[in-house]
Amino acid sequence: MVGVDRSLGMLRQAWPKSPNIGWVRADAAALPFLALSFDFVSCQFAFHHVQAKAGMLRETFRVLRPRGRFVLRNLCPQESSDWLYYEYFREAKLADLRDFWPPEAVSAVMEAIGFTAVTLEYEHLHFQQNLSAWIEIVRRRDTCSQLLAIPDTAYEAGVRRLQREMDEGTAPQVRAHHLCLLTIGGEKPNPGPP
Repeated sequence: MVGVDRSLGMLRQAWPKSPNIGWVRADAAALPFLALSFDFVSCQFAFHHVQAKAGMLRETFRVLRPRGRFVLRNLCPQESSDWLYYEYFREAKLADLRDFWPPEAVSAVMEAIGFTAVTLEYEHLHFQQNLSAWIEIVRRRDTCSQLLAIPDTAYEAGVRRLQREMDEGTAPQVRAHHLCLLTIGGEKPNPGPP
């Protein structure tokens, strides 16, 4: 198994967790591997960080062997409008809508590149969130990458609003919390006999 990240800092965190994986510093849109090197490629909760998304998908297709499979798993902001993070930190929603391609755009690019059997699967997670517990999570800021991606002023305004609503009793103590996760899969076709 091989893991790839452009960030040396992220690789330094990953290596102690899984030292049996070959960690490689590389850009996902310029993979340092020979064509037809892998049977399976996965991108887990990172696609929005990739600047050259179409390039990354082309590179994934290039390094896959025939009948190889690609699976992308990520948050789907287009289907998560009532996620509490978006309610209190609106700048996070705007950033995510900019950085997370719509699912149909990802699948269309994959099909144009040559992937077949492209599938979209949505997983809607509905649960109740105690705001007293949630504000402690939010105050740690590094527990959600969306909070790290917005300006300090926007983050601080969201925390103040949440605290004020809790103090004034204008927000219910327990709120509905909804998040949609997306899995997109595709295969590299077998070219068959010449």
